[in-house]
Amino acid sequence: MARSAESRPDQAVPRPPAMRFVGVDLAWGERKPSALVVLEAGEPGPGRPVAFSSGLESIEEMGAFILANAPGGAIVGIDAPLVVPNDNGGRPCDAECTAKWRRYDAGALPANKKLCGDPPRGGQFLDWLAGAGFEHRYDIAPGRPARAVVEVYPHPASVALLGLERIFKYKRSATAQNQEGLAAYQKKLLEALGRLDPPVELEGELAGRLRRDPANLRGADFERQGDLVDALMCAVTAFHFWRWGEARWEVLGKREEGTILVPKAAAYGLGTA
Repeated sequence: MARSAESRPDQAVPRPPAMRFVGVDLAWGERKPSALVVLEAGEPGPGRPVAFSSGLESIEEMGAFILANAPGGAIVGIDAPLVVPNDNGGRPCDAECTAKWRRYDAGALPANKKLCGDPPRGGQFLDWLAGAGFEHRYDIAPGRPARAVVEVYPHPASVALLGLERIFKYKRSATAQNQEGLAAYQKKLLEALGRLDPPVELEGELAGRLRRDPANLRGADFERQGDLVDALMCAVTAFHFWRWGEARWEVLGKREEGTILVPKAAAYGLGTA
């Protein structure tokens, strides 16, 4: 009697399909470009870049980029406030993030409707992604397929994953200090991401972009370079959250008040404020 296909001892166990992880450094204003980085990884296995952009402006452009490069299982990590119910001040999750991460200069800016708009741009993008099948949720089982969007913050992630004593300073303008900070950050990413658990193997054009000397960049070119670095860390955050879940990551705040996904400091041998 022939064996059934299910009972063949030499039959390979199918692996889950590869997931993609999209990091978005979302500009709060509609006239400024945003940066996106897409990584792909299986279970187990390293993450590898498959696409990136630092020049998309509209929500529709960014959405089309995501659908083209993450048509299946994917987690989108957005560095921008997604839920902002408060008119003034900051959200509870912003205050909690600052309380935990201020010693590393990784506190969060307070988000409110006056600063972010009503609805905030992140909320508009969240609605667009919901129409494309992405759920705003954090209850994702490690290593399991999902199609979700989460709010992330690259500063705490960079401290925990890269083992920093302080974040690198590189924002706003191409001053000598910011150029040096961005150069140091890029060097650290190139050195450290391949040693993470799980690793991120930078290669191709994205690796080439991280080898650009910020001292040669001015104005919009410098800003886009920094945005791309942030988008990469957002993608790494989504990837590591998918791999480790609540063992190493936590969600600050409540859904109706706003939430931020950050590393658990103790899981990375770090103290908090």
